[in-house]
Amino acid sequence: MSEESRCFACEIKRHLIEVAPIVDGYDLRSFKCPRCGSMMRLVVPRTVERIDRIA
Repeated sequence: MSEESRCFACEIKRHLIEVAPIVDGYDLRSFKCPRCGSMMRLVVPRTVERIDRIA
C-alpha cells in the first residue's frame, strides 16, 4: 500500500490518520500529506491489525 499512499504533488509518503469501518469486512483509511495537507481516502478489506500497529 506504500505507492498509493504517496502524495501526487509532493511525492512523499502520506501519513495514515484514521481507519473507520464502513461495511462488513471493509475499512475507510484516510491518509494526509505532512507537507501540503492533501487527503486521500481508500476503501480496503479489513485486517485484524490494530490501528496502533499500522501507524
